Amino acid sequence: MSSQLPVRFLGITPLLLVAVCCCCFSSCSSSDVESTSNGQAVSFSAEFEEAGTKWTKSATATESDLKMLSGYFMKNSSLVENPHIAGDPTLYTSPNGTKRFYWGRHGAETPEWLYVQFEGRNVTVQEGTGPPLGSPSS
Repeated sequence: MSSQLPVRFLGITPLLLVAVCCCCFSSCSSSDVESTSNGQAVSFSAEFEEAGTKWTKSATATESDLKMLSGYFMKNSSLVENPHIAGDPTLYTSPNGTKRFYWGRHGAETPEWLYVQFEGRNVTVQEGTGPPLGSPSS
């Protein structure tokens, strides 16, 4: 009987992930601050530059963005359990169409963050501490 539970759970997980992604983006605001579960906030600027690439914050995510992110989470369900992925992500795009979904929260001493980046068929997941973005654009 317990062997049937994981199969049923896995059947529900993809639907749950799609629902979570849709809820996250339907409630995204255009503010420059992302709230965290402990009431503190991590600041996400309107744009930043990293390694010569200018990233611009998107006000909303498209249906295609949601499908891309939820599809990745369905294939990598263990990532959903990462404590950095909580609340609404902040979406940034580069001039070449690369997209980054950022999550951030305040740790004990510095901000902690994680992003999932989509560049064509390549996906990069990066997490770290300190300022979540490169240098502000001037």
